[in-house]
Amino acid sequence: QQATKPSKKEQLLSSAIDAISKEENDATIQNSYAHAHALLLRADAFLEMTPPNIDGALFDARKSVKIAPRERKAWRVLACAEEAGGNYTLAIDALREVAKLDPSFSTKARKEIERLVSIAT
Repeated sequence: QQATKPSKKEQLLSSAIDAISKEENDATIQNSYAHAHALLLRADAFLEMTPPNIDGALFDARKSVKIAPRERKAWRVLACAEEAGGNYTLAIDALREVAKLDPSFSTKARKEIERLVSIAT
């Protein structure tokens, strides 16, 4: 069965993250791609909620980026979370990181950065 509602996604991902977090003595699991990916998916689900859980999204996205700093998707979700939180400078920084990791995204990143600069000023 596929989870389609953001709240259901969040519940399922929270269960997976909780299971990973219980392995507190295993740094390999705590710092794994699977953990980072689950966090970024939950951050995205938090942003899809009505109203969005911006604090939860920011916490998870920041942690995901810390665990997997080369994961473009984690930076992309972080940019969305920072924007949702009104942190436009941090959103711009995250978009720049996405463009560094994925040069094919640079044109879109530049447009999004221009949009954020216009909002922030």
